[in-house]
Formats: sequence, C-alpha cells, structure tokens
Amino acid sequence: MITRVPAAIRAVVLLAGIALVLLPGALHPVPFAVTAVGVAAAVVAPRLAGSLFATIGFVFAWLAAAGWSGSMPVDRTIAAAAALYVLQVSAALAACVPIDARVDSAVLIRWARQCVLPVLAASAFIALDEALPQRTGTAWYELAGLSGVLLVGVAGLYAVRRRDASIARMDGRAPDQ
Repeated sequence: MITRVPAAIRAVVLLAGIALVLLPGALHPVPFAVTAVGVAAAVVAPRLAGSLFATIGFVFAWLAAAGWSGSMPVDRTIAAAAALYVLQVSAALAACVPIDARVDSAVLIRWARQCVLPVLAASAFIALDEALPQRTGTAWYELAGLSGVLLVGVAGLYAVRRRDASIARMDGRAPDQ
C-alpha cells in the first residue's frame, strides 16, 4: 500500500524534474527525452536510477540551449542549481524510503529544511540580481566575485565546524563523534 509521505517525496522529485526540463528554455529532442526518462526513473525506481540520468539529460539540454560558448542568464542558472539540488536530495531520500513506509516527522522536517533553505537562498540571489543595475564586467571582476563567494562559503563551513567542536567539548565528547 502506498503511503502519503513516500508519494510526496516522489512528487517533489517529479516537480524538480519538470523544472529541469523547462529551465533551459529551448526543448531539444534528445536531451529532453533523456531528462524526461531520467526523471521518470527517479520517481518510479529511485534505488536503481537515482537522479543520474535526469542530471545528465539536463546538462546536455543546458549546453544545447546555451551553446558551447554562450552562457545562460543568472536567474535561470541559480534556479537550475536549486532544482538540481532539490532533485538530488529528494531522490536520495526516495531511494532510502520504501513506498509503503511510515516516516518519522523528524526525518521530514530535516528533509524539508534541506530542500527549502537553498531554494530560499536562490530566490534571494535571483531577486538581488534583478534589483541590481545591469552591467557587464571583465573576467577579473567575475573571478573576484567567485572568489569572494567561495571565501564566504569556506568561512561559513569553518564557523559551523568550530561551533560543533565547542558544543562537543562542553558535552564531554570528542569533537569528531
């Protein structure tokens, strides 16, 4: 018997897959077919296929829509990254949860948090990109911006690891447990 929670997880996989089909803009037959079959496989048999074929099809569709030397708009790129993330996380959870399983609410809350927070952050970046005036920069400005984003990410990871280590020391545990 199919229960609601595993069906909802697979529905999220399907919605993320539909977003991946629509985001490149141009529908090319072969990448579209590979993405659609990959999404269907991820929904029906997540343990066997996972999200691999959907991701491969999407990458080919993205390259076909943008061209080898072109680039897509920032808002589509960020939305595609968020959709890929949701697809990966949800397909992994769908692979772990049998279709007739009863799922604890703590698992659902953690999964929802893992899916919603990056999507909200992507929405904020898209809104910021739309609000800023359109300027074209040099490759050095783009490299500096990418380096800044990476440094902020590394600093955030370092802060989280440091916080977890201090909490573990207060509990009397070793930091890596």
